[in-house]
Amino acid sequence: MKQKRDIICIGTPAWEGNYAKSTVQLLSELAHEYRILYVDYQFTVKDIAATYFGNRQAPVKRMLGISDRLRSLPAGNGSSVYVLTPPPIIPVNWIQDHTFFNAAQSLNARIVLSSIRSAMKSLNITDPVIINAFNPSFGVPLHGKLDESLLLYYCYDNISAAGWLGKHGENSEKRFAELADVIVTSSDQLAERFAPYRNKTSVVKNGVDFALMQHGFSAVEKKKEHVVGYIGSIDERVDYDLLDYVIGRLKDYQFRFIGRSTNERFAKRLSIHPNVELLGAHPLTALPEFLRQMDVCIIPFAKNEFNRSVYPLKVNEYFAAGKPVVMTTFADLPEFKGMAAIADTAEEFISGIVQSLEADSDEQRLHRQNFAQYQSWTYRAKELARVIESALSERKGVRS
Repeated sequence: MKQKRDIICIGTPAWEGNYAKSTVQLLSELAHEYRILYVDYQFTVKDIAATYFGNRQAPVKRMLGISDRLRSLPAGNGSSVYVLTPPPIIPVNWIQDHTFFNAAQSLNARIVLSSIRSAMKSLNITDPVIINAFNPSFGVPLHGKLDESLLLYYCYDNISAAGWLGKHGENSEKRFAELADVIVTSSDQLAERFAPYRNKTSVVKNGVDFALMQHGFSAVEKKKEHVVGYIGSIDERVDYDLLDYVIGRLKDYQFRFIGRSTNERFAKRLSIHPNVELLGAHPLTALPEFLRQMDVCIIPFAKNEFNRSVYPLKVNEYFAAGKPVVMTTFADLPEFKGMAAIADTAEEFISGIVQSLEADSDEQRLHRQNFAQYQSWTYRAKELARVIESALSERKGVRS
């Protein structure tokens, strides 16, 4: 039997959790054809203290090596991935100076590198493809340290506008972009950031777990009370001024928000409306039932520099359930024109909700679902695999 090619992904998000992550979804699909080692979120010594005092839930025993750092976890359809919990690192986000930050992050990289090499030895991994998932400050000091056959940078957000990474992220990304053999972005707008490296940049847009989300489909039915739904984090991406106005105007509509809240102030602002339900985070497997109960789904993102480059995960999740979608003009997404109601103002957003409900039909719901079927993570992973194999073939040709 042919040995699968190895991929090691230096991730930013934790592998597990109650929200969809493009990195996890893509790697879960790639696990059918590749052997995957995922280097999980890099917790710090500060997280150990926070867990001790009950303010956080970090895997302290795995971090400290008391229990096995390396686990094999199911990835769906009979495949699995290896997930590595690295040792605790030093908190560095407080550092202002670039030089000091880079030096501290190089030390952290050495800490993580030791655990990666141990996992590689245990799994007999050689010449891996390295995917750095939106973690360029680790990518620079780890460059060339893992005997990689290919180094790929996966960029799924605008790092210069990301509040948690903006301080040093852009500087690290510029340095890492020069080192990477391949750059893959999740939107056309993000690809524009890498114009100097156009010859090695590809776009693989976000997808949907169609097999799961299609179970949220329901036929159109007449109701006394309509449900407007949102699945996603209550965070800085959302336009709360818009929501205040829309929810206040549509008092006869029930608004349900499914997802984690990263800001209590924003959550309280929504909860003061009597026609709002904040139902919190739920496992992905629970989302189809919530979608089934929704009559129209919304993406009320603010129009700003960060959102301009977003290709939203949730839009194809909504379509997979056949639901009509109303979204703001937060990004240029021409593929959704005619599929979703795209509103430039609050009044247009309200009209979009009302008219989408009035015009909805079973035929339109099936059309949306059919559209989403061809945006699945399975298709997206095949696109990414083609990028990887093409780059490897090109490098092999250069060497020979």
